[in-house]
Amino acid sequence: MRNSIQNDPQFESLHKLLSFWKEFKWLANLHVTDFFAENLWEKIPSSWREAVETNNLNLSQLLNLSKVTESECPKDLLEFARKCSEFNIKKNYGDTSESYEISHLLNTGMIPKKKMEVGVMAKMVSDCAINTGCKTVIDIGSGQAREIFKDTFYDYFDHKDITFICVNFSQGYLSRVLAYQYGLDVFAFDGTSSQTEGSKKLNESTLKKIGGKKGKVDTLLSKNGFGSINYTTLFIDENSKETFKTTINNYRKSDNCDTKKWLICGLHACGNLTDTMIRTFINTDASALVVVGCCYNLINEGVKGFPISEYFKREEIFLGKNTLKLACQSPEKWEKDIKLGSNSFRNNYFRALLHYLMIDSNLILPTDEFPKLGKLEKGDYSSFAIYAKAAINKLKQLLKINTCTSKSLCSDISSEMEVLEITFTDDSIPKTIVNIKKYEDLYGGNGEKYISAFCLLQFAIAPVIETLVATDRILCLKESGANAKIIPLFDSSLSPRSLAIKMKIKGTVSIVTGGTLGIGRATVEQLLELGGKVVIADIKCGDGMIEELNRKYGGGDKVAVYTKCNVTVHDDLVSTISKAIEEFERFDVLVNNAGIGGSQSFWDAQDTSDSDLVIATNLTSVLNLTRLAVQHWNSDPELTGVVVNLASILAFEPMPGGIPYNAAKAGVVNFTSTCAYLHPKIRVNAVAPGFVNTDIFQCSALALAEIKRRRELNDVLEPIDIAKQITKCIEDDSMYGETVSVHPNIPPFVRKLHKAVYP
Repeated sequence: MRNSIQNDPQFESLHKLLSFWKEFKWLANLHVTDFFAENLWEKIPSSWREAVETNNLNLSQLLNLSKVTESECPKDLLEFARKCSEFNIKKNYGDTSESYEISHLLNTGMIPKKKMEVGVMAKMVSDCAINTGCKTVIDIGSGQAREIFKDTFYDYFDHKDITFICVNFSQGYLSRVLAYQYGLDVFAFDGTSSQTEGSKKLNESTLKKIGGKKGKVDTLLSKNGFGSINYTTLFIDENSKETFKTTINNYRKSDNCDTKKWLICGLHACGNLTDTMIRTFINTDASALVVVGCCYNLINEGVKGFPISEYFKREEIFLGKNTLKLACQSPEKWEKDIKLGSNSFRNNYFRALLHYLMIDSNLILPTDEFPKLGKLEKGDYSSFAIYAKAAINKLKQLLKINTCTSKSLCSDISSEMEVLEITFTDDSIPKTIVNIKKYEDLYGGNGEKYISAFCLLQFAIAPVIETLVATDRILCLKESGANAKIIPLFDSSLSPRSLAIKMKIKGTVSIVTGGTLGIGRATVEQLLELGGKVVIADIKCGDGMIEELNRKYGGGDKVAVYTKCNVTVHDDLVSTISKAIEEFERFDVLVNNAGIGGSQSFWDAQDTSDSDLVIATNLTSVLNLTRLAVQHWNSDPELTGVVVNLASILAFEPMPGGIPYNAAKAGVVNFTSTCAYLHPKIRVNAVAPGFVNTDIFQCSALALAEIKRRRELNDVLEPIDIAKQITKCIEDDSMYGETVSVHPNIPPFVRKLHKAVYP
């Protein structure tokens, strides 16, 4: 089932993003080379131009408009800057990113930027693999940096307990860190045999550095708990996806691979490669995806490029070549190095002047693109006259003349550097004499200043374009039923291409007790919608329910099974664990949801039967089933798991008549933190709902009266609200031993009610 984008809680933010883009896309579509030829300065709002022209706003202030006051800057320009910042996903860097060290034995050849990128990415990939229970790692693209402009590459990773697809475009750095620092076995695909051989040599050098000798590598790896890397050559793009999938499937059937789970990851997946990875993920049974894209200028728009989401296609969001180039710019880089920005602006200024000069002198037509110039010597930028001479002499190519003939040319300048003389090899074409000062005096001699301001305005919107590309990719994943998010992984001033797309739950097997009604049923459907598989453990199951779920979420494939389970009966709990392993060969998540409210007032009861049943169902079953799950996960050092327990706000907020229920839920809260403390490799958290519209609160007149009162206060939740919080607890790798409230009238900052404290 596809997620409804309109029902996504972030839809309002998406709508605002697209509205802003539609209002200002004209700015991104302008090409700086046309600045003089098409008088682009006049296209900038007059109030913005006036602030620059009157020196009320200098270039340093334009670099950081957030620190500019309204007296210095037009209000609409400040609002533009505020919106650019609001829609810059990377501004949240620091909330999610950490620095992770790479062993000195593995960082040979890495510059500081690469060490940071590989260290952070490898840790995220490793954590994601552990938390999704993947078993084989596939690395796509190690060692492809020199080839990215002509090909797309992949490498194949496999770990005995983890599967990745990882695209990294370096010298295999990520592969080696994952294998030798995190113990993952890697099967690496390179796009060319030369790259494969190069990666092998670098790997052999690393092993020798670690201490291995020829003929003793296997002993070295097994003794130190290292993973391994195996190499093969396969160029992977949209046309070779089936071959790639066949290769993976054959490997998974081999004696070397005993897993059905794999994770796709990619560090700096160039151009359309990120989109290819997303489609591969959607169309295979891969369990998770972590990818950092780059080189937006190499994205091909159209059938297989941007946009890839149906929503963006319906909204007719298309960017164009120039806009995609602009997405590669990083304002953070200019903020840190003003001199670097000034040099870049001068380059743009001279290039735009030369473009106008060549059109004005009939050397090219106005409709012609500016010829590719390449790199000039540093001294060629000392003045426009010297630049123009060097540039025209370097071109020495066939240029269209206004007569539609093509002749090569060369140039020279006068000793006063005021006149540029352009001479053609064909004597029949008269030489062209150009007055340099005429062009330098454009805009009253302020051309360089104005074009610099123009560039800064474009750079301000560049992160918004990157956000659009990343959002399109996220929407594509969500439309397929995946739960995905964007994470600013690196400090963008050090590594501009820093947005990681992360998705998991797909392929995860969950046990949900009490899964046929209420919160349990909503949780089952939420997990299935996100691409997971579910074992529903309950006392009874409605006719046709399992068939309906498999048809709705699995297209007929088995994604949901039922096992009869009374959670107060120990043998039923044992059978539930066995059912998951029998049907899906494993389970990764346990959701202890089953619960009852009790039928009697505690103080009026004549015996303990009612309170005993409430305690047994709501607390004892949680202890016993969690113990069985932990025993299973601890039986193999490679296994791990996630437990989410259902507590209640009533563990903290008393309600008349609910004493056994409240006490049981308070016990769940304490058990959650204790279990997380004792078993740190297994994440255990709890969700504490407020009043939810389920049968459990229909048990007494007091409860019904309380629900009626709370409904009037808009204080009653629906099961889906709780289900969404449960999936967040499953996905959030940083949550350990927490009890999180889901309550409409509790402020977010007090919702984390209880957390385990570790020594």
